[in-house]
Amino acid sequence: MTTHVYCALCGIPTGEIPEGFGGDQSYDPRRLYDPEVKWSRDVKLLGQNPASSSSDRIFVVENAVSELADMHFYTVKPEEIPFPLNDRYLKVYDWDAPYSVVIPYHTACFKIIEEIAAPHPINHQVLYETLKPHLPKKGLGNLRPAFLDLNYGEACEYQEQKWLTIRGAEVLMASPVDIPDIEHYMNSFLLDHRLETQNEPIIESSSKNGSLTTLPSEVLSKILLQLDDPSLSAARLASRDVAAETSTGSFWKNKVYSGMPWIVVYLQSAERLFTDEYFDRKTKLDVNLFSRSPILQNANSTPMSTLVVPESRHTESSAISLVHQFSDIQKARTIITTYWKSTGELAGISTRYSEAGSVQLIGSNRDIAKAEDVQLPDGEWLSAIIFSSVGGLEKIDDDDGDSDWASESESDQYDDTSKPDFQVVGVKFLFSRNPPVQHGQYEGHLRIIQPSQGHFVVGFDGSWGPRGVLEKFAILHHPVDRAPPGTIDRLTSKTDSQISSDPLTMKHLWKDELPPANLKILPCTLSQRDWTFNKAWSPMEYLAFGTCDEELAKLKAIGVDSMFLGIEIIYTDGTRRSIGPGRHAMQYYPIDGPGGERIVYFYAKPHEGASLRFVTNRNRYLIFGKAHPDATRFPLHEHQGDITMGIYCNWYTALDGYNSGVITHELVSIGAFSRNVGYYESHAPQTDSGGLCWNPSQPVTAIYEQGPVFGKTGDLLYNRYGKPVSIPSRHATVAWFDCGRPLKLIKVAMAHSTKEPQIPLAAISFTYADDNTTKSIGPTEFTLPESETEWGRPWCLCTEGIALAEELKARPHYTHDEWDVQGSHLNSVRFWCEYRGMLTGLQFVAQHGNESPVWRIWGNERLGRPTEQALVSTRSNCTPGLKLFYDGDERTLYGGGESIVAALQLIEIEKA
Repeated sequence: MTTHVYCALCGIPTGEIPEGFGGDQSYDPRRLYDPEVKWSRDVKLLGQNPASSSSDRIFVVENAVSELADMHFYTVKPEEIPFPLNDRYLKVYDWDAPYSVVIPYHTACFKIIEEIAAPHPINHQVLYETLKPHLPKKGLGNLRPAFLDLNYGEACEYQEQKWLTIRGAEVLMASPVDIPDIEHYMNSFLLDHRLETQNEPIIESSSKNGSLTTLPSEVLSKILLQLDDPSLSAARLASRDVAAETSTGSFWKNKVYSGMPWIVVYLQSAERLFTDEYFDRKTKLDVNLFSRSPILQNANSTPMSTLVVPESRHTESSAISLVHQFSDIQKARTIITTYWKSTGELAGISTRYSEAGSVQLIGSNRDIAKAEDVQLPDGEWLSAIIFSSVGGLEKIDDDDGDSDWASESESDQYDDTSKPDFQVVGVKFLFSRNPPVQHGQYEGHLRIIQPSQGHFVVGFDGSWGPRGVLEKFAILHHPVDRAPPGTIDRLTSKTDSQISSDPLTMKHLWKDELPPANLKILPCTLSQRDWTFNKAWSPMEYLAFGTCDEELAKLKAIGVDSMFLGIEIIYTDGTRRSIGPGRHAMQYYPIDGPGGERIVYFYAKPHEGASLRFVTNRNRYLIFGKAHPDATRFPLHEHQGDITMGIYCNWYTALDGYNSGVITHELVSIGAFSRNVGYYESHAPQTDSGGLCWNPSQPVTAIYEQGPVFGKTGDLLYNRYGKPVSIPSRHATVAWFDCGRPLKLIKVAMAHSTKEPQIPLAAISFTYADDNTTKSIGPTEFTLPESETEWGRPWCLCTEGIALAEELKARPHYTHDEWDVQGSHLNSVRFWCEYRGMLTGLQFVAQHGNESPVWRIWGNERLGRPTEQALVSTRSNCTPGLKLFYDGDERTLYGGGESIVAALQLIEIEKA
């Protein structure tokens, strides 16, 4: 169903009105033609770029085009906005977008407010700050907001999720500026009308007591308002009293109101908005700019960092300086004060040039429990500030797919005076030589703000709301070459070498610690749900493999959770380092760090059908999930010697819609660290005859495929979302198992079944009897999640209606089994397939006749007659083997979910 969005200035829909013409109760097409409503499709978007280096962060998109399905989404060209988007859409009226709120309005309506502000041009920054406080946190029926909380007159009666096109209200869609025959209409009243032909002079009565003269003025006015245009003109010619009554501005104001009450209410609302709010803000801005210290003139700005979430609708902003002018730098001993509320939150920051100097403040210093001072050291300068934040967000997915943010402290409707989800509890000041100074606490998520390379701090910019806490903050800075001679040494001394100066460090909130200083940060890639992700306040977790080649030489293994909830590194001394909210089913690949093997780059795709492919300098592909071709490469391009040194990710937290109180997580973004450590060569991935990637590598000798692929279905299947699928998919990976060696043990892990009759074999491993080594595919280490379902089982994705209820009640997501092969060789493999070809069961038979359990789909239905294939080699120089196809089971809409052994094929492996 179409979701309309309404102009911030007039309340009429912005964009197309795609439905509602022609019915008995809808708009009359004879009274409303396309040229008349075309004006509503001429839309501008007003937004704010928080990453701008200018103090004016406003941008305007011209001729924006909305999507018909959901008009919150506008198609924009990359060159039209001053920051990168993951897709071509810009979302309007959204407090949770990864950019500041974007506000739509008609070009025609903007012309009206230009007339109100004339002769001065509209200040877009002030306009944005005037309109933004009127955007509700939630819209109709708890949906996204679609209009401001202004009085739009009669238009308010038709503002629903879809604009009400009710017959008789077509006039609302008329252009407010292009009104046909308006000049002729007005001139017919504002001029003294005369009859077209006056052959004889008009004889006026000498009586002063005509019938109209005896009427009270207000009664006469009401009568005249009821007359049509020709009658009113004739009355003006016939009576001096009528001419006098209809010559006042109040009469014509009432006349317009009686004929078009909707436009009067709108104009009054717009005028009130500008006289009471816009001009007041404009005056304050002009005063603020005039009173600013000279050193802040033309200063650059760091990106405006979000400190508190959610942000207030009503905010104030200002800027303060460390010194008054450039000549004060040499001897400056400015005092910086932080103000703290009784809750431990940062309320504001002020500066004063001396103990007795006047205070410049951003934020608030009222209702303060504590104030702390730090003074610029003699001969040094402020180089950076680190903010410590605590709190967290929970993402609630509604049944209709809309997303709302909530936390332990949030009420149903966020209020500007309620407690925020994220709050600053510590500030750390870094100087060029002296040790840093900490105010408040250091524990929590960290955000560093520092000037660009070759620049020095001259002041701070910030905004705050009614709660009296500092919500946004930026550092103002100048190039060092603008500083007076003799001050360069004070301004340019090196900062703490442990703090990264990479510009991307400032773009993220980092969980618990900042990334290493000597690693280059590569921009992260976001999932398809990037419009719900705001990196300004979503903490990143980083995992450095090492900061130098000596540390990389200690790498032993890398592992990833089957649901991409955690990533872990194991070192040769047994040390483990990990990130992520959960490591419940970990799949590991060994890495020969001591022998010189290195991860040189990787491919990543977060969220739907997530994928991670780490590539080593030995051309081994360590693949977790599917081998998606559209995954992003880190580093993006090959550089001689530039290799991956680590990874950073973000997970957001969700409340499960099927199990009250159960918290779940999803991977939403992935980035990387790199460093130049020497030259390496990249190679094309190793693939089988069908073009599927070997995981992690193919045998060093030749292999020969024997017979068909069992479990293959072709293109005969549709998943539960109607999406055509084939097994194995083109993104599956393949792994080989040597079946010619004596086996000690076979272990399997079975996941919950889906509603498709396919064996959910999540993992299988062979432990060989001759050298006690293990070959596996899938996760090998398991821990149970803390959250439980209503049946007392650990939570899993299957609770969202994917698996059968009786299976969810009966067993946890993973069940484990093993078969003692007793050092024997495998004789054959048995498997069952349903009528379309999907594998439904699997069994091994050893040479001594011992049989493994039958690993099968859930339920008691008969599997039918199995197919049995002997595991023998037809070539004297080969040994028998199995090729297993590891693939996603399509249990979610975008192909994510569990990876399972989906198919198999017999192979022969040439002996070394």
